[in-house]
Amino acid sequence: MGLPAPGSPTFTPLLLDYLQTHPRLQGWSIDPSLFSVILLTLLVKKGGLVVDVEQDGIGKVRGVVDGIIRHIFGLRTHHIDLESFASPSEIPLRLLTSPHSTPTPTPPKLPSRPSSSLRNPSSLRKSHVDSTRPSSDNDRYHHRQHDKEGNELRCPDVLLVSGLEDASSPARIKLCDILTKRRVEIPHDTDGDQVRKWVFEPTVIWVREEGTEVPSWVTDHFMCGLNISPDDVDLPPSDLSEKGVLPSPYIPSLTTLLPYTHMHPPLSIHISNLLSAVSSHPSLRSAMTQRAVRAFPDYVRAHRILQGDFELPESFILPSLSSSSTQTGNSSDKQQTILTNGKTTAYQRGVGGDIDTWADLAGEEPSVSALGLVHGGGGEDEQAKENLEGWYATPTNVEGVWGVCLTHRVRRREEREEVMWLMKGGAGDGQQREGRTGRDVGRILDDIIAMV
Repeated sequence: MGLPAPGSPTFTPLLLDYLQTHPRLQGWSIDPSLFSVILLTLLVKKGGLVVDVEQDGIGKVRGVVDGIIRHIFGLRTHHIDLESFASPSEIPLRLLTSPHSTPTPTPPKLPSRPSSSLRNPSSLRKSHVDSTRPSSDNDRYHHRQHDKEGNELRCPDVLLVSGLEDASSPARIKLCDILTKRRVEIPHDTDGDQVRKWVFEPTVIWVREEGTEVPSWVTDHFMCGLNISPDDVDLPPSDLSEKGVLPSPYIPSLTTLLPYTHMHPPLSIHISNLLSAVSSHPSLRSAMTQRAVRAFPDYVRAHRILQGDFELPESFILPSLSSSSTQTGNSSDKQQTILTNGKTTAYQRGVGGDIDTWADLAGEEPSVSALGLVHGGGGEDEQAKENLEGWYATPTNVEGVWGVCLTHRVRRREEREEVMWLMKGGAGDGQQREGRTGRDVGRILDDIIAMV
């Protein structure tokens, strides 16, 4: 069977069937849940992914995630392990990858700390793992620089992080600052007068020990979360090809459909009410930031695309699948930024005096008819295009991403932390409250989406 076309009913199951039967992936059982959440994260690319796992299984799960990224999606990965003693000044250089770099020796472990929220790093974690693939189209976004040995330094497509739950606060602040600014700066000389810069926009996947707690400003950089057991996943065979099974334009082509997935105003209001209910729930402490509120509708749209069952205009051709040359000069890229020795040069594309482009540049949601007109091959009936209704997100899509986008952002309040706890009764009511406080976060989130 071939790759499923966008809009095909049961799109994701069809894609999984294609991968499970692919001759290059024989002998590898791909976990559907882990693959689906990674696919969702790569499609939207507005926040990273947190994978919670038992401490003894961190190394295995990280290897599975790395295999999915490299062998299926064909993306360049890079791993960084942030120990509790990691120096913030070391982080920028460690975030970049070199095709000829050698693994860094694992530093000695520090003694365990008494705090329950800061666990010992897993003995299975490795200090530095670098997986690369041949130069891809993403290289056009990054000015090529070299390290002291002359090796080319590049930004990875996907950054795998472990040990962030054990890192010091300065190290966390440094990493989050880089993720916010989307820029890596490394001194070019010993005096620090000259600084080399890279645009840094990888998808970040954090494999952490389940049950650990980190500040909300760290979690805010990760829009999706998944709890998985190491026994449920299989490591990829060692003889798999480094070349990805999916064509490199496949996922970017799905991403181009996000702006054309419409959302009715009542559904937007429903989403707003749901997120407000999470923030105001007396038994939950949440990290519902502005970043999360803005990105959540895009994950709903992405779920609609992965669910399939919609029709594209007959004249529509996925721009990044139409020819291989589109990957080296995609007209949809409105800005390309190159940073060299502290100087920024921006090349604007599609920004000019054409009034027809103003609405698109301002972020206005296009219609499906406009999609057909922009990407169509011409010669089609204009009236037929105008009659297209398009596809809309539904409450089912909200339910599909509800737990994935919310579970890792909330935690249950302790009994004395609950809103207006003193108004509910004194110490004599402890036995009546015991059963209620034992409810987990997932149960509360299920109640919210069922009642709102």
